[in-house]
Amino acid sequence: MEDVELYPWTKIAPTLGVIFISPALLTVGGTIGTLLPPEMAVAVSILAGLTFSTIIYLHGGVGSRAHMGLLKVMEGSLGTKGSRFFASPLITITQIGWFSVLITLGGEALSKLTPLTKTLSITIFGILVASVTYFSFRHLSDFTKVTALVTGAFALWALYAILSSGSAPSDLANGDLIYASTLAIGGAMSISTVSPDFVKGAQSIRDLKITAFGVVFPVVIFSLISGSLIGYHTSVPNPVQALTVMGLPILANLLLLVGSTAAASSLYPPSIALSTLAGICRKNATVFAALGGLTVSYMG
Repeated sequence: MEDVELYPWTKIAPTLGVIFISPALLTVGGTIGTLLPPEMAVAVSILAGLTFSTIIYLHGGVGSRAHMGLLKVMEGSLGTKGSRFFASPLITITQIGWFSVLITLGGEALSKLTPLTKTLSITIFGILVASVTYFSFRHLSDFTKVTALVTGAFALWALYAILSSGSAPSDLANGDLIYASTLAIGGAMSISTVSPDFVKGAQSIRDLKITAFGVVFPVVIFSLISGSLIGYHTSVPNPVQALTVMGLPILANLLLLVGSTAAASSLYPPSIALSTLAGICRKNATVFAALGGLTVSYMG
């Protein structure tokens, strides 16, 4: 068993929840909204939320019950070397890539809201969110509580602005319910592999259940339904682009900027994986992971 500090659900849930209340998942919902009528989009959103919450409860629960992160859990099947030299690089590469995408989007939004250049904005944004991950899980949890609420507020504002504009829904594409369901579930799945790292510190199974079904489930369906309504009324899958087209570029970039702070949570799993792979402390691993993400972002 790892030496893990235990937390109530109020500490562990925000770090997962913030990832699913983001422009990325809103865009998945927007795509569904261009394919299906609202009632079917709602059904798909509920199915996706329930599926993903169940995966977190089952897969993340393995780590939660043993209070072990993903790499320690995988040692049982891959062995120490397999976990270190196969799983660690895989997690590091995939999750640093996601961190890179988020800081690129957030940096671009910052550059449009300020006189800063795109490169400088990405650098500043990346360093700021990485610094939250660097200090501690407790700081990360407190940070994500705020950013999740603010992102949700901007999402509601965006939805209100679009619905009150009088935009009429255009003709829907011939959407397939199974395809839309797969898209929704797949769009929320990228973090499932590393969910044990987020919930390994759950004090009890009750805290895990509340995290999976009381926080992640409603957040996923909120993002998907909100996005689907935006897509349905504008025929534009991406909510940021939809707001820009409607003449609300400031709101669009604020939504993108705040939503991209989920990069702080995305950096947490690769910092643990890189720490295991390189045999260094987690804080130092966070620095190297952040530098890797910035480098990928600069490369475009």
